[in-house]
Amino acid sequence: MLKIKHRFEVIEEFVRGKDVLDVGCVGLGYQRTGDFWVHGRICKVARRVVGVDIQREEVARLKEEGYKVVIADINKRMDLGETFDVINVGQVLTYLTDFDTFFDNIKRHLRPNGLLILSVTNAHSLKNFLKYTLGRLDFTYTNFQNEISMRRLLDRYGFEARSVKYVEEPSRRIMGKIYQFIFRFLPSRLSSHIIVIASQKTAREAPIDT
Repeated sequence: MLKIKHRFEVIEEFVRGKDVLDVGCVGLGYQRTGDFWVHGRICKVARRVVGVDIQREEVARLKEEGYKVVIADINKRMDLGETFDVINVGQVLTYLTDFDTFFDNIKRHLRPNGLLILSVTNAHSLKNFLKYTLGRLDFTYTNFQNEISMRRLLDRYGFEARSVKYVEEPSRRIMGKIYQFIFRFLPSRLSSHIIVIASQKTAREAPIDT
């Protein structure tokens, strides 16, 4: 059934006490409050966090608030001069245009035995199907992913999925709450988000329980 929980509830155990690079740290504007802003919650539990985002004005605001954030485009070569235990990539993959450069950047900044956390919009979610039917789907996306395509993409670039979670985040909007109430007993594979925990094949450890 659809699991109603925040994405952070899935990734918290992997970022707690770690050095974390958070790609796409700004998120959507309305998520900068409360439990919906993943970067803010990561900063509360991780040992050290560096955020990366392409949104210049928002990055400037975050710097003023004391966050360690950098303006960078993950589609282009990026070198922060340091590595991390965990790289969290939040809802960025669907906007990528250069997977080669993206994974080069990930490998450059991920420590041996480090973890890559990818949160993506589920191409086969019921919510996206309804949006598409009503002509309201976000067509700024450059690609869509499901669990199978994610596993193949990771494999192509030398990574292996160690855990896959389907998540339907709580909604603060009336229509979103109605949707979740009606469809909460449907299969989890129809959830809006997929979260994949992965590691490089050369640094493979024991599988994480799914």
